[in-house]
Order: sequence, then structure tokens, then C-alpha cells
Amino acid sequence: MPSSPVSFLITTVSLCLLLIALAASFSVVSNTILRDSTRTQLTEVADRVAGVITELRVLLHMSNEESCTLVKTLNLPKEVLLMGYTVSIEETDDMYFVVASLDMDRSVSGRSALWSKYDEVGVTLDNGTFATEEFSVNYVCEIHSGEANPLAWVRRTQSEVSVGLGVVGG
Repeated sequence: MPSSPVSFLITTVSLCLLLIALAASFSVVSNTILRDSTRTQLTEVADRVAGVITELRVLLHMSNEESCTLVKTLNLPKEVLLMGYTVSIEETDDMYFVVASLDMDRSVSGRSALWSKYDEVGVTLDNGTFATEEFSVNYVCEIHSGEANPLAWVRRTQSEVSVGLGVVGG
């Protein structure tokens, strides 16, 4: 039988290792919960933006005008769990999706489907500018959280319908 000091040392080291394992498992579980919570909130942001774009598309479809531009300001949170994020429209697997992802870790994201890329509505995935009657729109491929005056737009010009994201220009 081991002596008392050796037994005490073995017990103490075992207890320390058990505490380290417990702390590590707690850290892993809490990080998983944080990522899932963040992903859920990002999906809500993507759903909100996709809903606005779909709403604008339906309103444009109901319009009888040959050339028409509809714009709606996006009311987006400045941050998700104290972290900045980016909203973009991406083409994946023959579909367009609104994607909201963390700036510091793009693998943490939420997405919401828009429509098939073979639909009659094109999605603008680049940068540029166009003017409405009231202001100019700087359309962009992605909007960063906290950006002033983010918006979604849909535009019909004679035979082409396109949608996108942007910010109010100068």
C-alpha cells in the first residue's frame, strides 16, 4: 500500500485533472451554445431582409408602370451579441440567399432563401449607383452592421427586373 504522502499526491493531482477537464468541457459547451445563439440571431436578420426584398418584389409585380424603382430602408440591429456582421445576397446551388455572417468568423452565419436563379428577377451582386426621384442609391454587394441608411431595392427598367442591397447616397 502506498504511503500517505504519495496517496495524498495522487489524489490531489487526480482532483486537479478532474477540475481542468470540467472547466474545458464547460468552455466547449458554452462556446457551442454561443455559436448556436448567434447563428439563430443571424438567421433572423437574414429572414427580415429576405422578407423586405420579397415584399418589394411583390409590390413591383403589382405595379403597372414600365419603369419603376421601389426602395425600403432596412431596420437592422447594429450588432449581434456585441459582434459586427455583414448582410449579403449570394448565389448557391441555383438559388439566391440572403446571408448574414459575423465579420470576425464568416463560418457563423444564417441564411434565408429568396428564389431560383432561373427566375425572371436578377440579383445585383456588384457595386454601383442609380438615382431615384428623392435620392441616389449606392448599391453594394454587402452591407455591414451599423452602416447608416441600409436599404433594399427592386427596380424594373423596360424588360429587366433586378433587386439588391444598398445605402442612401449623397
